[in-house]
Amino acid sequence: MMKEKSINYFNNIIIPFIRERHADILHEASMTIVGSVGLGIDNELSDVEAVIYLPDEIWKQNGMLQINLDKLLLETNLWQQGGSIICVHPLSWTLNGQGDKIIAGKVDIPWSEIEFDRLFCIQHNPIWHDPQDRLGKLREMTMPDKIPEILKYTLFAEAN
Repeated sequence: MMKEKSINYFNNIIIPFIRERHADILHEASMTIVGSVGLGIDNELSDVEAVIYLPDEIWKQNGMLQINLDKLLLETNLWQQGGSIICVHPLSWTLNGQGDKIIAGKVDIPWSEIEFDRLFCIQHNPIWHDPQDRLGKLREMTMPDKIPEILKYTLFAEAN
């Protein structure tokens, strides 16, 4: 899905930077490419958007990661500057605040509380780094075949 330019950027610039400056969190980070680049549209009009999810306690202790990535993106961005961002979020923000609970098995999937675009992103955006398989598990647990029929009808009727 992602084109070579995108893959090279993240593998050769972003990951080595995190490994060098924030090595202690790399094994806990789950990263996904969103927006047009994540969907494979990588042209002169594209900006780059990515999200790095960290367990909440690690996120709270690593505010410099966001600041350092903002600076790195300004220096190395290969796409449009306007709109380009690499966000660092707590894992609890996934799927409208339900993701970490779903992964931990603490709740049944609260389908009515999860917005369609959040499900779409989990299902379709490339997972670029996920050593703990957190995003992979969320993708598996929210597959379309697991959505209740009544919700499928509502979601897809709203999308059309």
